[in-house]
Amino acid sequence: MLGHDGRRRPPTLYQQLYLHALFVVVASISLCFALVWTFRPHHFAERFARVGESLGAILADRLSPDLGDPRKLAGDLDGLAHGFDGRLAVYDPSGQLLAQAGPALPAPGPEQLGRARERGFASGFAGTRGHFVLVPIRRGGAIAGYLEGALSHRDEPRSGWRLAGMFALVLLLVAALMVPATRNVTRPLERLTESARRFGRGEFGHRAPVRGEDEIGKLAAAMNEMAERLSAMIHTQRELLANVSHELRSPLARIQVALELARERGASSGPLDEIARDAAELAHLVDDCLAASRLELRPDSVRRTTFPPEELVFGAADRLVAGGFEPSRLRREVAPDLPEVDADRELCAHALQNLLDNARKHTPPGTSVAVGALREGNRVRLFVRDAGPGLPPEELPRIFEPFYRPDVSRSREGDGDGGAGLGLSLVRRIAELHGDEPSVESTPGAGATFSFTLPTA
Repeated sequence: MLGHDGRRRPPTLYQQLYLHALFVVVASISLCFALVWTFRPHHFAERFARVGESLGAILADRLSPDLGDPRKLAGDLDGLAHGFDGRLAVYDPSGQLLAQAGPALPAPGPEQLGRARERGFASGFAGTRGHFVLVPIRRGGAIAGYLEGALSHRDEPRSGWRLAGMFALVLLLVAALMVPATRNVTRPLERLTESARRFGRGEFGHRAPVRGEDEIGKLAAAMNEMAERLSAMIHTQRELLANVSHELRSPLARIQVALELARERGASSGPLDEIARDAAELAHLVDDCLAASRLELRPDSVRRTTFPPEELVFGAADRLVAGGFEPSRLRREVAPDLPEVDADRELCAHALQNLLDNARKHTPPGTSVAVGALREGNRVRLFVRDAGPGLPPEELPRIFEPFYRPDVSRSREGDGDGGAGLGLSLVRRIAELHGDEPSVESTPGAGATFSFTLPTA
């Protein structure tokens, strides 16, 4: 079976279980059929011989008085042959035909006649006869002739095909009945697989259905217990992060006030500017932590409103310039006649600001940064494009992971610090809450373009 990517996918557990069970059934039925087919001719011949011997003796006694009257003998044979749907023939002691009923039978040879005289009957299988029986007709203790009987049709091949058809019908019924039986075994495992995927996506409120007390039921209960513990642990960690981030705001505010007072008292501006930049960076990190904690602890707190997307672009650009970025290096690329978007204005502004801060860190002096918006179907794409060193292809799939920091050579800062790795992961979370995934396009040495989309109103 081929997947969406064109590669061959391994069979599911349901398919494996069904095919294995079907193989066992087919092999068993085939073996039984082969045994029956192999030994059936011998069994059929024995039964035919026993029945033919008894019936032939009875018929021979009945026909004995009529051997001298060919017409009466032929009439008797017709009646008897019609009664059991067979072929009959009477021969004289030398093997010459006296009368027959039904399709002609080949005359018996000396070997068959001799065996019938010695044993009281002869039976066997001949190509044109099929299964036949030859019984001597006695009169006064002497052999006055021979009676040969055979079936009108080749019932052995017909019965063989009937037997094959019966086995085929049984196989079809077994294959049909195995579908619900196999599905009943594998469906609980499929439900557990889906529950595991939901746990992996962070839906720790989901619980696997527990049905029964068998091994699958115990596995579901163990998964739910694991989800309870993980949920409690992660919730505690998120609360701790939110509380610590909130508490950090007060000392940061005091540092910023102290910096202003130090400037007013004539302190050297160089060290103070360094402290101010570090404090601003720390404040932005705290804002990211608080925003991430808010989204994880209270995802229902997203407040959607309708507003023009260019407000986000111009607002983020103004904040970047206010933070010291040269206005001449910043380009605003907003497509005309953009529709309004339905989104959380505060969260989207935070996400776009994070992309601009990321571009500022990785853009060499003298190059520009572009921020803009364009329409894509029923969504609006917000993007930030820098002229930095770009990203190698192997780093693109992980760039939005929490705390992931790409190669330090991408940063233009002297110490190579590219941030704590929270900003882009927060962009991904905000984009997911608005129904899409963020994207990045980059060529090493030619910059990178980060973007996300918002639904139109």
